[in-house]
Formats: sequence, structure tokens, C-alpha cells
Amino acid sequence: PGFAEHSMAASIDDTEFFRKAALAWKSQWEEFDFWVEPAQIEGQIPRELHGTFFRNGPGNNEVYGVPLMHPIDGDGLVCAVTFTKDGRVHFRSRYTRTKNFVEEQREAKMIYRGQMGTNPPSLPGADAVRTVANLVTRRPPAKLNYKNASNTNVFYWGGKLLSLWESGVPYNLDPHTLETVGPETFNGRLKLRKMAAHFRYDALRNRLVTLSVAPALEPAPGTVHLIEWDQSWNLLQEQTHQIAGLNYGHDFLLSPNYYILHMTPFVSTAKSLAIKIMMGITSPGESMRYHPELPSRLLVIPRDPAKSHLIRQFEVPPVHIFHFATCHEERSADGEEVIVFTAACLGTGFNMTFEKEVWLSNANEEPARMFEFKVDLTRDRAHCKQIDRASVEFPTIHPDLDGLPCKNTYMMACDTEGQGLPYQHVVKLDVTSLKRQGWLNPGG
Repeated sequence: PGFAEHSMAASIDDTEFFRKAALAWKSQWEEFDFWVEPAQIEGQIPRELHGTFFRNGPGNNEVYGVPLMHPIDGDGLVCAVTFTKDGRVHFRSRYTRTKNFVEEQREAKMIYRGQMGTNPPSLPGADAVRTVANLVTRRPPAKLNYKNASNTNVFYWGGKLLSLWESGVPYNLDPHTLETVGPETFNGRLKLRKMAAHFRYDALRNRLVTLSVAPALEPAPGTVHLIEWDQSWNLLQEQTHQIAGLNYGHDFLLSPNYYILHMTPFVSTAKSLAIKIMMGITSPGESMRYHPELPSRLLVIPRDPAKSHLIRQFEVPPVHIFHFATCHEERSADGEEVIVFTAACLGTGFNMTFEKEVWLSNANEEPARMFEFKVDLTRDRAHCKQIDRASVEFPTIHPDLDGLPCKNTYMMACDTEGQGLPYQHVVKLDVTSLKRQGWLNPGG
């Protein structure tokens, strides 16, 4: 059924609804390993559904009694739901044992800072004193002691189950037990020792493509590292570029001939801001907001190593893109070349406020909307337009269609007029006709 069959949706003023929704972020320190009893299953599981579904996300909102400033500072708790061919279901969950997690568990206290503003209670002001001392003596700044939360994504490829946090090294997990094998750099091939939260799959060539971005203090350029892997984690090709203004990489797009990235104007690496971060006055997450002096650009990088130096940049309106959706190339009979893609775009009022202790950003004030972009490589121009009304996030497509023509994207959404939260709907959007279908979960 679509929206017409549903009239029930929570009001943004319904404080009781949001109080209950906030319980989803409550700490869950217990790890589970059990078969779901048949009596707990409503209906019948489709026989063609078999395999394991992995999820990752923050499992705690405090560390030994010290509350976290934001869920993104929580430690990664990986969950695995396995569907067997005979209709049984098994659930398992386990924290990723990063170096930081193990040390805090051993010491029974919070030790590491979180990138969203969480600070250990010990040694107040120590960061400020250290930063001032470094400035006076002209010593290079000390490395910030942020925790690798390993909480942003998890995926399986080539016998490895990887838990990701884009500012640090990924962790390799046993796909059967979820036990932590250890940090994974692929024998040093992961040069920046980090991997973005999202990857892309080239179904035509059966390749996995990964992204790493390392920011740099202005005016130094950021570094981007793109790698294409085969199914055995053999490196097939790679590119490393220094690009001024590129200081953030969460997601990207892949087409048969190009990589597409967005240079966001919401992440600043100005020295004045960096000093405040090093002093503990603010944090990277708290300073994620619109900086009007920064550019908003699309980067188009040829996949062909012989053409990789021919990077194109296209100015677009000031938006922040966490997640892309569809993407394909179009070529006309007279040789014109256009890249068409869709993405969930956040406007200039976006920031990472933990709104109503329910969502990770101020989505009610500044929700993400679906936009279509057309990058005309022949005429050297780009333009975009909004294509749907709903407040959305996490647009997804069939993974075999990365970079290929794809009609439909499915989105987590709030489709209640005048609201950005709560996300109670799933919207299926045909990006060609803009026809849509939706489903509502009224909640409990």
C-alpha cells in the first residue's frame, strides 16, 4: 500500500514519541548469539531468502559512565542476521575490538576523544596547554588522540568482513563469529591507512572500488586514494591525487569511465579552526557546518590510468552530500557526453546537532532532499534540480547497477508535510518518471 492508505504519522511536537524513539540509542553492552524461535517469527520467511545480512553502528551512548556527546562517538557493534535455506534465523552481535576499545575496556575508563566532541574527564585543559606550548616553541602539533570507533559501515568481499570508520584503518572480522582479526591495510596497499564508509561495485568488470581521503591544513591539498580490487583483494589499479579543497570523503560514485566525488563546503581545515580543535574548544563534528568561503564542486576523475591527470571540476550550489544514489553515462549520436546522477543533498543550514536525541543531524530544520545532477562533459557545465519532496537519507539502489542505468532508488524518509523527522516512511522513487510509492511504519 502507498501513502494514501496511511494517515498516521507522529507529530514533531509529540515528545512521547521522540522519547521512545531515543531509546534506540541506549547502550547495549551485551553481545548475543542465538537462534530465533519459530514462535517469534510472524508470517513465513521466503524460501529464496538465505544468506547473512550484516549491519554496523554505534552500540553505546556512554563509556564507563561518561556520556557521549553524539552517537557517532559510540563504539561499533556489528550485527549479523543469518537466514538458512530451511527457513531458520540466527542472530549474532559483537563489538569490534579496535585498539582503542580494548584499551578502554582494560583500563575501565574513557581514554580517547571522539570526533563529535566527546572528551575524557581526566586532565581537563591538557589539550589547550599542549597546543599553546607547541605554538610557543614552534613544534609541530601533536597527533589528536581520537578513537577509531569502527562504527560506520561493514561489508563482505573476498573472504574478508571489514568494519569501517573513514578517519581510520578498517578492521577485519571473522564473517562467521564476528571476532576481530585485526586492523587491515592489505599489506600496506592502503597507503592512507583509512577507507571511506562507502564503496562501489563494478559489475561489468567484477571489481570492488574503494576510496580514501586524507585532509590537510590549508593551503595544503587533501589527498585522495582510489583502488580497484579483484575478488581476492589483488590490487588491479590505483590512483593517488593531491586536490586543494578536498578534505572529506564519505561516499562517491562510479561509472564505467569515471569516479565522481563532491568537494563539500561544510568541512574546513583552516589553521584557526584546527587550533581550536587541538585545544579541545571544538571538534571536527561540531565544526561541520556551511563555510561560505569554501567551494562546492563536483570532481570527475577518469578511471583510465593514462587519463587520470585530466581531472575536471564543476561548480554546483552549496550542498553537503553524505550519500549518492543512481549514476550513469549518456552519449548522444553527435558525441556529447553527460554524467547523470542523483543524491540526497543537505542545504546551507545543515549541522551535526543530535536533534531531539533521535537523529544524527538537524534534519527537521534542514532535511536532505533528493536532487538530480547533470554534468555535461562536452559543454563543461553542471546543473542540478530537486526531484522529490520528502526528507530523506540513505538512498540505495541494486548493488549490481552502480554506474549503470537504474530507474529506482529506495530511501529512508519522512514524507509528512512540514516535517523533517521522524523517518517513518520508505519511499521508492523512479528517478526517470519521478513516480513514487511509499510505505509508512507508524511505530509503537
